[in-house]
Amino acid sequence: MAVISIRDTFVRFFGIKRGRFVEFEFGVADPDLTVELVLPVELLADFIGRQGARVIPCDAELSAEIAEICRQFGATDLLGLMPWFTPEAGPVPESAGAEVKPHEGG
Repeated sequence: MAVISIRDTFVRFFGIKRGRFVEFEFGVADPDLTVELVLPVELLADFIGRQGARVIPCDAELSAEIAEICRQFGATDLLGLMPWFTPEAGPVPESAGAEVKPHEGG
């Protein structure tokens, strides 16, 4: 039996609701151990920090939308957790997050 480290946590963004709430998966150790959550953008960086989670890169369009609502609601600390995305350079290739399966929920 493989040992699972509960310290290996991750977050993967997959949507935005009502122009302020970010939909995301929070996972522990295994891509199959996830839960879908929704938080206001201004609380998300704190949640990620408290969980010690790494943020899995998302596509360019969603990254840009999240960056916009971060600026709109003063949540620019979240942008520091998205190092793959800058408006000038765009996102890193999707393969950077390949170790975790794509979101399948709805």
